[in-house]
Amino acid sequence: MLDQPLPAEQSTQEEVSSEEEDEEMPEDTEELDHYEMKEEEPVEGKKAEDDGIGKENLAILEKIKKNQRQDYLNGAVSGSVQATDRLMKELRDIYRSASFKGGNYAVELMNDSLYDWNVKLLKVDEDSALHSDLQILKEKEGADFILLNFTFKDNFPFDPPFVRVVSPVLSGGYVLGGGAICMELLTKQGWSSAYSVESVIMQISATLVKGKARVQFGANKAGTRPPRKTASRGAQGTGSHCPHPHPPIPTQGHPPSSLDAVEGQFFPPFLDSFARAAPIASWVGLLINFSSREQPPLPLGPLLASDRLPPRSY
Repeated sequence: MLDQPLPAEQSTQEEVSSEEEDEEMPEDTEELDHYEMKEEEPVEGKKAEDDGIGKENLAILEKIKKNQRQDYLNGAVSGSVQATDRLMKELRDIYRSASFKGGNYAVELMNDSLYDWNVKLLKVDEDSALHSDLQILKEKEGADFILLNFTFKDNFPFDPPFVRVVSPVLSGGYVLGGGAICMELLTKQGWSSAYSVESVIMQISATLVKGKARVQFGANKAGTRPPRKTASRGAQGTGSHCPHPHPPIPTQGHPPSSLDAVEGQFFPPFLDSFARAAPIASWVGLLINFSSREQPPLPLGPLLASDRLPPRSY
């Protein structure tokens, strides 16, 4: 029985089955190769993403990622996913940019936070008075750069960063008393989510020169200045601290030109329009005179006809 040959039909079926299996093998191999290629693509993409970035800056990026993973495990995640992803992209673009490598500016993350940057403007227009001031500052204090601070909110890039000058103390150049920079670009109305952080840095550098910013050497002895306490966190980066970015705004070192600058004064909303229309001196004198004399108690009942003021004639 064992020596008998198999029937022709069975033999044919087995041969056909073997041929079908042989034909299917290359397809499985192709699918496996395709799967392996898919696994390798992220590695190649990561390599392309890191092209043009120095080893030192790559180490900073890796440290940021490591800290983010650790914060996630600890349940202490800060910021938002969209803002973090965009800021990582901005930082990568800066690290590979020609302006950064050429020494026009430098970037440092405060406490390794993506949401708090210190930016040093290392080069400004050599024909400007600001450049001359920075050279003098280098001789006196050993620093010839402008230190800016960028603060990003969770809804970046849909809201602009809040930018201020930390040091040296500048006048002119659209720089306000607390170091905030008054630019249409940094307001909600003038901001676009398509703007890159590097373009903002370069625009600020050009604006300082165009606005004829100068270093206030006497003010620098007190050291770097903190942000103004009068500016709320919600107002930062929204442009509310800078309602009229053009024309130039009075800066530190100049006398106040409006009633808002009179320290310690407050006018209720119903007096605000009158206060702004009247000269400062007359209103200050009125307040002093009003506060120095004793006032009668206010009537509790309705005013009589005789107590009412006559109508004002215009």
